[in-house]
Amino acid sequence: VRIPASVVTIENNAFLGCRGLTKVDLPDSVTTIGNNAFNGASRLLKVISVDTLKTVDDGTFTNCTSLKIVSIASVETIGNEAFMGNTAIKEDIDIRGAKDIGQYTFTGCTYMNDILLGENIEYNKYTKASFIKYSTIRDTLVNVDFTGQSMAKAIYCFI
Repeated sequence: VRIPASVVTIENNAFLGCRGLTKVDLPDSVTTIGNNAFNGASRLLKVISVDTLKTVDDGTFTNCTSLKIVSIASVETIGNEAFMGNTAIKEDIDIRGAKDIGQYTFTGCTYMNDILLGENIEYNKYTKASFIKYSTIRDTLVNVDFTGQSMAKAIYCFI
């Protein structure tokens, strides 16, 4: 699916449960992807983002069990459970632009390689829960507990 350039927000539940969807190309105009917008799109393989995307809301890509490539380096806010249960993600996730990461964001992403964090990350009571199942961490992130994730290779923090 190629989203038209006139679209600024992918609304809540826009593609909820669309099992035939395999790829989404976002234009420069999109700044927000709403709650559960692609939740359950089980055949979605690839999301190509742009530098203008700032918000990925709650449950946006939850249970997109075929999702392998995610490009969201410019995103500042990632909602609760945004990528929860995505067992096919094996690429690096670049979220260096993220300031706020919701609760259980990457829980259950059991085969994800590396998570690239930026210097603007704000730790709150949910940050630790965002990465449940991760075990490797740089010294700069000692206040965050990434327990139980044996498949992750590394979490990098660019501070």
